[in-house]
Amino acid sequence: MNWSMDEGLDNMIISGALYGVPIAVVRDRMQFGRIATTAKPVITIYNCVGNVISKILWNSGVLVHMGWSDGEQLLCVQESGDVLVYDMFGAYQKTFNMGQEIRDTKVSKAQLFPNRTGSNTNR
Repeated sequence: MNWSMDEGLDNMIISGALYGVPIAVVRDRMQFGRIATTAKPVITIYNCVGNVISKILWNSGVLVHMGWSDGEQLLCVQESGDVLVYDMFGAYQKTFNMGQEIRDTKVSKAQLFPNRTGSNTNR
């Protein structure tokens, strides 16, 4: 395996696609609290042998969860209820949100379902 991570997986959000190809990894900032920093998180997408496919500099809100659709799109769920969609090469596709109620109450935990039926959020 050609993994090139500077730190272990204990403090990371990791999501593998259903069919085993892309694996997305980002440092879990929620574990460290809301520490003010100028460093932007980077989502790294690896192939199945650990080679980097792409990197996404995260310029959006607080990332709560990420996962892959059955069409191998990376869905990044933010605390605000916005969901950013990227392809497996890290190219931005679109953004959608889960509604005003979610925006008002914030997302603290999310789960993605691969059959495109939606997402389950616990506030």
